Amino acid sequence: MSAVTKIKKEDLVKGAIKIIRTKGIEELSARNLAKVANCSTQPIFRLFENMDDLKNTVYNDVYEIQNKYLTNGINHQVPFIGIGLSYIEFANKEKNLFKFLFMSSNSKYNNILNMAENETGQKYTEMIMKSTGLSYESSKQIYINTWLIIHGIASMMATTNCELTIKEIETIIFDAFKGYRQVLMNKELNNKYKK
Repeated sequence: MSAVTKIKKEDLVKGAIKIIRTKGIEELSARNLAKVANCSTQPIFRLFENMDDLKNTVYNDVYEIQNKYLTNGINHQVPFIGIGLSYIEFANKEKNLFKFLFMSSNSKYNNILNMAENETGQKYTEMIMKSTGLSYESSKQIYINTWLIIHGIASMMATTNCELTIKEIETIIFDAFKGYRQVLMNKELNNKYKK
C-alpha cells in the first residue's frame, strides 16, 4: 500500500487545524499541509475538491472545538454570560482558531443580526428570556447588544495583549447585561401602560 492511499481526510483536517492553530490561516496551503501530513499534494486534491472545500470542512471542525468551550459556560449563574466568558476564553487560548472562525474571509458569522436569527441565536435569546422574564424581542435585543461587547473583548484577546482580568471582564459584561435588561424592562412597562 502506498503512502498516498494511507492518507485519510481526517488526517488532512487535523493537519490543517494544526497549521491554523500555530501559524494562522494565511499559512494554510496545499504545500504546507502536505509537509505536515507527510505526503504529496495529490491526496489533498483527491480527498477535497479544492482548498475552499478543505477550509469548509476545517471550519466546521474548528467550530466544534469552539462549541466545547461554550458548553462550559452554561453552569454560570447567568448562563448567557457564562457562554460569553467561555467565548472570550476560547479567543484568548486559541487566538488563531478564533481569528479563522470570526475574523477572516472564511467567517460564516460576520453579521450579528444574522446570528441572532440562526438556531444558536434563537437558543441564546430564549435563554435570556428565561433568566429575565422579558419578551422574545427584548431578549433578542439584549443578546445583540451584549454579544457585540463580548465579541469586542474576544477580538481584543485574540489580537492584542489585553490586560483585563477575567473578573473585570465578567463585571463589564454583567453590568452591560443588567443595564440593557433594565432599559428594556422599563420600555416594556411603559408600552404596557400606554395600551
